[in-house]
Amino acid sequence: YAARDYDTSSGGTTGMLDEVDLEYVIRSENGQIEAQIMGRLSFETKSSCGKLISELAAQEPKEAVIDLRDVGFLDSAGLGFLLRAQNALHRKGAQRTLRVPNDGQT
Repeated sequence: YAARDYDTSSGGTTGMLDEVDLEYVIRSENGQIEAQIMGRLSFETKSSCGKLISELAAQEPKEAVIDLRDVGFLDSAGLGFLLRAQNALHRKGAQRTLRVPNDGQT
């Protein structure tokens, strides 16, 4: 995988979930949380996605954005991650938004 540097000066956190091309940055401000996911959401990364879901839900946001614009590959396990994240955030009462690439391709 390629290591990347991300600006977390706005109070965000970063995480490396697996060594198979999945990284994320979480930013939180005024009850809104945004998770920017980079790389692959796939079977190979599914075991660690629970860590990201827990981190999102633990903040009990009013609004949650999951940004997939930098996801290059998404398989059925990645879709399962999105459903689990949606359910966890719904249980916390968060309004949920999924941000996808302009062309809709991942």
